[in-house]
Amino acid sequence: MFSGDEQKYCFLAEWFDPVTSYLKRFRLVVFPKDESVEMYDIEKRRIFLKRTKCSNINPENWCVGSSVNILSRHLKLINYGDSPTRQKFQTTESMLVVIKSAGFSKLGLHIDTFLKNDLQIIKAKMMSVSPEKAAIFCNSHENCTVEDMCNGNVLVIQIRGEGAVNRWQNVIKNYPEELQNACYGSHYSSVELELFFPSTEKAHHCSTATFKDCTCCIIKPHAIQEGKAGHIIQSIIDSGFTISALEMFNLSKKGAQEFYEVYAGVLAEYLDMVSQLISGPCIVMEIISKHGPDTPKLFWELVGPHDPELARLLRPHTLRAKFGTDRVKNALHCTDLPEDGILEVEYFFRVLVDQEKS
Repeated sequence: MFSGDEQKYCFLAEWFDPVTSYLKRFRLVVFPKDESVEMYDIEKRRIFLKRTKCSNINPENWCVGSSVNILSRHLKLINYGDSPTRQKFQTTESMLVVIKSAGFSKLGLHIDTFLKNDLQIIKAKMMSVSPEKAAIFCNSHENCTVEDMCNGNVLVIQIRGEGAVNRWQNVIKNYPEELQNACYGSHYSSVELELFFPSTEKAHHCSTATFKDCTCCIIKPHAIQEGKAGHIIQSIIDSGFTISALEMFNLSKKGAQEFYEVYAGVLAEYLDMVSQLISGPCIVMEIISKHGPDTPKLFWELVGPHDPELARLLRPHTLRAKFGTDRVKNALHCTDLPEDGILEVEYFFRVLVDQEKS
């Protein structure tokens, strides 16, 4: 883990090269001190990328199975690259938390509590659980019933951190009773991870998106890294909106460019917006409300102007005014035009899903 006095981490990573349609494997070495990386092509046995400085490098939050973006390359970490790195990261525990629909009114509070206790969110997805899956999960969890798991949607979250299990247990002890009853915590298990986040295409058959009278909201990577995700989600809920679908995505450069295509040549910061969206995981949500077709317009008013500085001046109670930094790091994307609400939701919960299957 050290070269002289310099700290470094080593991972084995895969990258699908869209030009050659070939899956390449690399030895990825990360130097946290100056946020630089080096990539070695395993098959060709040569340097693929000389040591290069990258932004938003935080290997302390990485784990095997997660995806990272290195200079617009969407890499999946498949293993540790050396024993010191394995020893360092395998001491970090992971676990699953299931939040039942009864706890959705305080969903942001749950997430904020995890983050405040140094529990990083690795994966998150809102889903409906079949009786068969619920029975498997409840079989090893006291006070968990199939009826509870199947009564509405659930949000399943994989969290990670030093002493994650003990941290979770301490967190849940301080919850009000009604919130305690809305959550199940599970020691990390590959069986349960596969149950809720399958590695095959069957993972994508349980989206809760309605694709009707909805709008799209994305919590950008910088806001997640800054610990603002819980506050943003709770603000959305407290403002009378319903989160009907939620999933954490790691976008490729191609995916971000496709999604932001309408802004190319229109906004000067388009390229920076793409870079921000692929700089880490983002949380994508379908938003609905009792106002039906008016939901996109009303939610856009809650989010506020594209420029947070302008928002703070003219509409200080909006989400971008509260949580944004500048025009690129403005905390959230939301659908600008009401007629695009369904299209943007479909891009994430249908188009990207179909691309992953193919």
